[in-house]
Amino acid sequence: MVVIEESNRVLDSVPGIVAKQITESRRENGFTEIQRKVITACATQVWKRITDALGLGVISEAKVLLPALRTLAVLMCKSPPRHPAVVEHCIDPLKDLFLEETKKRLRRVFEELVPGITSEIGSGGSTGLIGSTGS
Repeated sequence: MVVIEESNRVLDSVPGIVAKQITESRRENGFTEIQRKVITACATQVWKRITDALGLGVISEAKVLLPALRTLAVLMCKSPPRHPAVVEHCIDPLKDLFLEETKKRLRRVFEELVPGITSEIGSGGSTGLIGSTGS
């Protein structure tokens, strides 16, 4: 799991490093922000084609397996608290993933609920909430 994460981090950083090298080597030409963005976009596209051609895209695709692999590692470990690597590389990332996913889902639910509740309150209708008078 650590290998996949580290490989992805390194591979993902290459276009930024290349773009930075190009812009710094041409700094005296006074690149504008748009030119920097074009260089970055081109470096990203070229790097994607190179990684695909070399079969390195498989490593990036392995990223989708990480939650399942982490869950299996936690379930297979007899005592995760006694194994700091399991906590650091499996439990903590899963916690972060679940927390983010929960926040997204709650945002969606509340975005759907709030307009309905607001319209009921505005129209003087009963909200069905405890303690509401329902005028």
